[in-house]
Amino acid sequence: MEEEPIPDAPDHEFDAFGFVRPLINDNPGLNEKYFKAQLKIKKRWNSYLEKVYAKKYKMRKSEINIEEMIQLPSGAKQVFECMENARHSTTVKKLLRDGIPHDYRRHVWLRLAGVDKKLDRNSEKYYQRQLAQELPEVVERQIVADMGRTFSNHRDMMHLGFRESVRSILHAFAARNVRVRYCQGMSHVAAFLLIVLRDEHVAFWLLCAIIEDILPQDYYTSSLVHLRIDQRALGVIAADKLPAITRHFGRLGVEWSMIGTDWFMCLFTKRLPTVACLRIWDLLFSEGSKTLFRVTLGLLKVNERAILATREIDELVRAIDRQTQTYTDADELLRVSLHTLGQFPMARIHTLRKELRTEVVNNWG
Repeated sequence: MEEEPIPDAPDHEFDAFGFVRPLINDNPGLNEKYFKAQLKIKKRWNSYLEKVYAKKYKMRKSEINIEEMIQLPSGAKQVFECMENARHSTTVKKLLRDGIPHDYRRHVWLRLAGVDKKLDRNSEKYYQRQLAQELPEVVERQIVADMGRTFSNHRDMMHLGFRESVRSILHAFAARNVRVRYCQGMSHVAAFLLIVLRDEHVAFWLLCAIIEDILPQDYYTSSLVHLRIDQRALGVIAADKLPAITRHFGRLGVEWSMIGTDWFMCLFTKRLPTVACLRIWDLLFSEGSKTLFRVTLGLLKVNERAILATREIDELVRAIDRQTQTYTDADELLRVSLHTLGQFPMARIHTLRKELRTEVVNNWG
């Protein structure tokens, strides 16, 4: 499949992460707004990190410059180790929910996912060994075919070298995890990791963590069993959290899988602006897979009026697509997802997954 060229027309620009955004549907000042918000977020993080670092190493805060320390070879590890004991504290939870400074995101994601320890134990030689393995021809063909369908609106994906790096990450994962191998949707996750982290080796290990540790098993296997279970669970939770939208879906004959499958498989990367995706991934790494349920229902809630105004399935799907692709207020989305919709106990999600498994397996074989 041939890639779409990056448009040269004046009504397009890149966002802060290299994605093309049409100005007609986007705020031309969004990048400036993003960078101003980053300064405020980093100031709060620095203040907290200085406090916990000073306490651990018995120093005065005035003696510590967090941003300089993080640039040192072992500085980042020392700094973010100070957060470990307080990872589940109210203060750290609020910091994570308010957003991680982008300069710190790599370090924090690695620590939250437990990948920092894997990188210590597994040198890049392990990654190279996976790359050297041959894959079944059908798997290799699937990976190569999806490169042209992955983020054709990103400037880096227009370059062969970058696409080859994404392909390598997926090849290495398929060689490592023979149970999963490869499934559509994984290419967007791998590419997004590389776009954010700019490190092929690190992106590979975070992809492993997402698929093998954070998400339930069978999200990306050929049967998609657990993904189907979660779509059924989504409908059950929505009936309680979003009764008006649930009734509307019922009247139109809309299955929850029509809305949620793509969002869950690609972790929102195909549909939401980058800034919102990054905030969602901050939560995914810190609070786990229930984030997918929270944010899906949050997205529908903030667009409830437009959704309820639709009269046909096609109109509803177009409305959701249009609203999500241009939705840039990550603060509002997370406020609704985390607070307005109430609690999302992980125990409830585990129970639903267990209860629905037999039904889904019997229906889908």
